[in-house]
Amino acid sequence: MKKVKGEGEYHSAENLKWESPMGPQGPSFAFVQSDMKTKGKPVSFFMKFPAGFDSSWHTHDSDYTAVVVKGVITHQVQGGEEHKLTAGSYWTQGAKGNHTNKCLAEGGECTVFANAPKGFSFTPKTAEGKDVPAPPKDAKATGGSH
Repeated sequence: MKKVKGEGEYHSAENLKWESPMGPQGPSFAFVQSDMKTKGKPVSFFMKFPAGFDSSWHTHDSDYTAVVVKGVITHQVQGGEEHKLTAGSYWTQGAKGNHTNKCLAEGGECTVFANAPKGFSFTPKTAEGKDVPAPPKDAKATGGSH
């Protein structure tokens, strides 16, 4: 294919490279710009969640914007109401804001596109916004979640 000056890149959905960096229980990611390891720089990615997925309460170090591509997602900030979002809807989340997301079974698998201008991080929290206690040292790892 001939590259024309000023032309962008093109990637078809079937050629996205999906990975599960948070373990088998976490979401799958397909990175468009940067990746999870790059701190402090913009990152854009698709995320897939199985129907019924619950991220649990958590925070991120960067603001982000997310767009629902497929399925029905809920987004709830600590102390706020749960918002139900269908394909084409979007939400924004401020850095350090404790929140939770769910992929509702009624919509099947969910796909979301997100952009975080200062990198991606994930810090588990309780519903009250407190740090989640570390598991006992003899506990077996079961994989992460978002």
